[in-house]
This record gives sequence, structure tokens and C-alpha cells, in this order.
Amino acid sequence: MNTRWLTLSLVGGLMTCAATAHAQATSPAVGGDAGAAGSGGTHYHYHFYGNQQPNAPYSQTSQYPVQDPRYPPAPAPNMSGSGGGWGWGGGGGTAAGNYLQGQASTIQAAGQYNLYTAEAMRQAQAAREAYQQNEMQRINDFYAARQINAEYRAATAPPPLSRAEIDRINAERLPKRLRPDQFNHSTGEIHWPDVLKRSEFDGDRETLNQLFASRSHDDSGVGSENYHGIQIAISALMARLHDDVKTLTPAGYLAAVVFIDSLSFESRFAPVPTTQVAAQSQ
Repeated sequence: MNTRWLTLSLVGGLMTCAATAHAQATSPAVGGDAGAAGSGGTHYHYHFYGNQQPNAPYSQTSQYPVQDPRYPPAPAPNMSGSGGGWGWGGGGGTAAGNYLQGQASTIQAAGQYNLYTAEAMRQAQAAREAYQQNEMQRINDFYAARQINAEYRAATAPPPLSRAEIDRINAERLPKRLRPDQFNHSTGEIHWPDVLKRSEFDGDRETLNQLFASRSHDDSGVGSENYHGIQIAISALMARLHDDVKTLTPAGYLAAVVFIDSLSFESRFAPVPTTQVAAQSQ
């Protein structure tokens, strides 16, 4: 197989040389080259093989002259078998050599895969470490900001209130007890303000008058049945007052709310004995 390849390649190269010499023989020579003069003043420059004489006319010489150095050489036959030129493609080596070359390429590809995989894993691990560092820094910054805020609040906060001040504030927030001209603390008689004497409040007033008049020392105050009934009646009166808010003046509505709150607060206390009320009035 290799001998046939070499023979065909050599024949092809000689045919190329012959074609080039024929083209030069039909073209005028450039400059004063040494050689025999032909017809029409044409000069030829030949090299011959064996015992042939140089610089003889083309008809008297070999049909395979060597390429004139003044012209580009013909392409050389491709003996590597890699395609192109005079090659027929395919490898020029043996089957065993091609097999080993393929195995080497496979091993090289596997090595490159392992290399790139290791590099990708290294970069992924580096990215994870950077993320963890950023997350830890974010948490540290969050708690540092909280600490700074707590220190600022502690430095600028007013001094804490004493127990006496807290009791005083809570007492001021409680509704005021009704005055004697508004409520009889002994008999439970209620002196209603004018805004609550309207006819739509007649039922609620009657219920509350009976509950306060029926109070006793044993059935009064927070947790008693009387107290529970008064709170239900107070809630009903307050709801009816809210329904009629558009028919009332702002001052009248506010006075009614304050009176009802004080009446609800009054139900926390037991009735005062008549003798004590008389003593207080003196």
C-alpha cells in the first residue's frame, strides 16, 4: 500500500513539472538568461536528467524539465494523508497507530474534563465562602445597629416614674365620681342631665334608676349581680347615645358621655349609710 502511494505521488510531481516547462517554452524569456536561442529569439532554461545535454531545444531534450526558479513552484504532493494537495485524506499511519492516537485523545479529553470540573468546584466553593462571609457581616451589622440604638435610647430616655407618680396618673385617668347634686350616694337617686332626659332614653333611665335604688351593702360593687346589671344597662344607653349623635350638639354629646362614664364608675362602690351622708353634709 505504501509503495503504491509513493509511486502515484512521484508520477504526479513529474507531470506537474512537464506542464510547467511547456508553459515556459511558449512564453518569452525575461531578461538575459543563459541558454540556446530558439526560433523567434525565445530563450529556454532547462535542466535535464541522466546524460542529456543542457540548454538544448525542447524537442531534443527530456520531456520532464525542472521548474524554472523565476516562477512559483507547483504545489508539492501531500504525503501526510491529512487532506488537501495530492493526498487522498485519511491517516497515513498504521491501524495500530491510529488506534493509539484515538485513545490518547480520549484520555486527554477526560483529563481536561476533570481539570475544568475541579476548577468549577473551586470557584463554586469560593463563591459560597464569600456568601457566608457577607451573611455573617450582615448579621453583625444588624445587631451592632440595635446595640447602638439601645445605647442611644438609654442615654436620652427620661428618668423612670416613681410608684407614687404612676398611681397619681392612673387616678387621673379614672372617671370622676358623681357630685351630690348629680347622684345621691345613700339612696342611689340619679339626677340626670338635660341631654339624657329626652324621650328616646326613657327606658334606659328607668332601668338604671331601679338598679341603683336596689343596691345594698351585700349586692354592690365589682363582681356583684347588681354591678353586672348596671354595666349592661350602661352599654345599652351608650349605644343609643351614639345612634343619636347627629341630633345632639357637640357640647351636649360630650356632657352625656362624661356623665354616663361617671355613673358606670359609681357602680363600683357600695351605698353610703344615711347617717354618714348627713354627717358629711354638715
